[in-house]
Amino acid sequence: MLEISVQRCLFKARNNISGEEMISNDQVNSDSLYQRVLSLAGTLEACSAVQSLASSGQIDDASLQCLVRSIKMIDAPDVVSVFGDRLGLSKGLGLMAGGIGQATDATAMDVYRYMNTLISLKKSLFANSVAQQKVIDRLDWIKTLDEKELFTSCAELYLEAVSPLKPRVYVQGEQRFLEQEEVSNKIRTMLLAGIRCVVLWEQLGGGRFEMLLRRKAYQSAASDLLTTGATN
Repeated sequence: MLEISVQRCLFKARNNISGEEMISNDQVNSDSLYQRVLSLAGTLEACSAVQSLASSGQIDDASLQCLVRSIKMIDAPDVVSVFGDRLGLSKGLGLMAGGIGQATDATAMDVYRYMNTLISLKKSLFANSVAQQKVIDRLDWIKTLDEKELFTSCAELYLEAVSPLKPRVYVQGEQRFLEQEEVSNKIRTMLLAGIRCVVLWEQLGGGRFEMLLRRKAYQSAASDLLTTGATN
């Protein structure tokens, strides 16, 4: 089980396989590296969604549903259940398979910048008991809402509990999209989902230093999950 600690911690929860073999969800759930890679891919997926929304006002539906699910799945039996269909993490897995921090195009660099900020922001959130409790108290209610209400409530929660913390997330994009309430609500919801995935990643043993030491392993595992993964 992905346990929820006494304080709920917001959200709780290798063998190297050749590219020709199918990686089942059971294999993912039993392999610590695949679990961490899938969790961090969730953060990258959320950051990619933020970048897409800010620049075009649009988000891939598979990605959106996967990340919304991750917010609702507070008490998940395993890592795969947090996200559901692995297809919704294809952008995050693709970015990781390309090598974290190794991309030179502006879009990918924005995504990595958001990711690093969310990792630091998660630490600030957990250091602030008032802000953390505010998030915890709202989670059970938020997961019962329909999609439109969920975006509004997640955006409000982000503004109240997360936005005042440091470091701030500075989203760059087209002002005409950023000024639209529907888009801005989705952006803040995706940022909240990104933090949720950072929490899961760290609970499973992930961390900045561990990621740097195992950069190649992360890259290889992400490639495996991207090219051979089952979706159910």
